[in-house]
Amino acid sequence: ILVLSCDSGLIEPIVNTVSLHQIKKHCQLSLGEYFNKEYGPTNSEEYLTAQKNFVESCAAYCLISYLVQVKD
Repeated sequence: ILVLSCDSGLIEPIVNTVSLHQIKKHCQLSLGEYFNKEYGPTNSEEYLTAQKNFVESCAAYCLISYLVQVKD
């Protein structure tokens, strides 16, 4: 999020990414299977980096959703 003032900001898009919707729509794999296919074995450096990035982005999404009070 790019802060513009004390009460406004812009959400920056992340380039070169694949959304969960795209994975679900085009692959008949679970998220774990997709990560294995895309990044290699679960103990590889690529896999662990991708997993860390995914967890951090999910945490950020959850925090933002909580702060702006997104409801079900």
